[in-house]
Amino acid sequence: MDLLNRSYRVAILFLLGLVLVTVSVTAVRGEDSLSDQQVADAVEDVIVADRVVPAAKVFISASAGIVTISGSVDNLLSKERAAQLAATVRGVRSVINQLLVTPLPRRDMEIETDVKGAIAVNPATPLRTIGVMVANAVVTLSGEVNSGRERELIDKLAKSVKGVKGVTNNIVVHPLRKRPDPDIRHDVVEGLKWDVLVDPALVSVEVKDSRVALSGRIRSAAEKMRAMSLAWVTGVEDVDASRLQVDPSLRGGSERRTEAVYTNDGEIRKAVHQALMFDPRTDSFKISVEVKNQTVTLRGTVKTVEAKRAAEQDARNTVGVARVNNRLKVNPGQDTKDAEVTEAVQRALATNPFVDATRIHVTVVGGIAYLTGKAHTTFESYQADYTASGVKGVLDVINRIDISDILASSFKPAGGNGRYALEPDEDRRGFMPGTALSQDNQIQQRISKAIAGNPLIDSAGVQVSVQGGIATFTGAVDSPQESNAVEKSAFEAGATGVVNKLRLK
Repeated sequence: MDLLNRSYRVAILFLLGLVLVTVSVTAVRGEDSLSDQQVADAVEDVIVADRVVPAAKVFISASAGIVTISGSVDNLLSKERAAQLAATVRGVRSVINQLLVTPLPRRDMEIETDVKGAIAVNPATPLRTIGVMVANAVVTLSGEVNSGRERELIDKLAKSVKGVKGVTNNIVVHPLRKRPDPDIRHDVVEGLKWDVLVDPALVSVEVKDSRVALSGRIRSAAEKMRAMSLAWVTGVEDVDASRLQVDPSLRGGSERRTEAVYTNDGEIRKAVHQALMFDPRTDSFKISVEVKNQTVTLRGTVKTVEAKRAAEQDARNTVGVARVNNRLKVNPGQDTKDAEVTEAVQRALATNPFVDATRIHVTVVGGIAYLTGKAHTTFESYQADYTASGVKGVLDVINRIDISDILASSFKPAGGNGRYALEPDEDRRGFMPGTALSQDNQIQQRISKAIAGNPLIDSAGVQVSVQGGIATFTGAVDSPQESNAVEKSAFEAGATGVVNKLRLK
């Protein structure tokens, strides 16, 4: 296939997909120490609620906060997703992923062709310097790239191919130029400082011979992965986070960020610029950043809808940003007939292990891709949307796919107007599933436990009430991302709607 599911390449920037906002429905805030069984149950609940990883074939155990996942899945991305979900649960210090991947058999030559095709069509990956070999469905990557984020991007692309059982990544990071260690350290510290999902006060940064060492304590395994990803700034050859320990007893929210400057538009603008510069999905485009009263306006052109969304998410992940006005235009750089774009989207959907392409219909009119048909789950519909967004020639995506999953029969698109503004690398899945099957008091109890179990939320500052299935939130949070996490916890817990009256501190 010359076009692969490109939705997964967004996962490189935040290998978390890095920091997820999926929440545990069993862990309770206020407990400094959870039992191993509580942690294991919380991880299982998150995986079951996700409805993407086949929970019936996955087994969870925990010892001293170290979670082991065993069993089998039919694709490599499901294996990684299970570990990413586990990393978001309060009390999880690290994850040992022993899941076996047993996909439907494909010929090695077919897999190799698809991997090379995925790298070739990605504007952020240098195919000419990357070697791809496949033996017994295991992909071996070799060659050189200029940054760690490019290396991770190529790794994710290979893992997204149907039939792949494993990936051995031998790609070497060789920066274009040697940078002084103090300059590298400055960029890493600034990246941590301006990211809403990491507490910079908890992380120490050392740099020697272009190699970054992170140490200190951090709240969750997901936050640790986030910090590692942020450390891959220009000039870095390696990142070591072995001394960065996960301490679930640490609190988030207002307790973790008291010195951040939220009102300096000039500093916010510089931070957004830096985030765009370090993101391989956006660094090749000339994007203008304007900031006024904490509102970021993005202008310029990019080649794909996916790049446009990535730029917006980079801005949203910057401390101090209250709103983002995305005025970027998609310009593929070449004229493509609608019929050709339609065929390209269909081929991309067919390569996505999470999408049943036979149930989804694609129509492209004037460069706008309309998706109709049926999906088994909200996540499948989300993946179809993002797959289409990465295809060259697509100027916008309108998702009208029906969801057959009874638990997701009612949903609210996170991006509004049928679009999705959030990225799968953070597993913000674009849908907020709800159900009217539960009584209000039961929903309220589940919401309270959910926000208590999320290490990204300071639940002490959030109040919730539920009436007629609709959850109303009042109180204060530190950032729009924390507010967004609260909303998602409500829908995950069964609310049919959310009235968000949370204010920013």
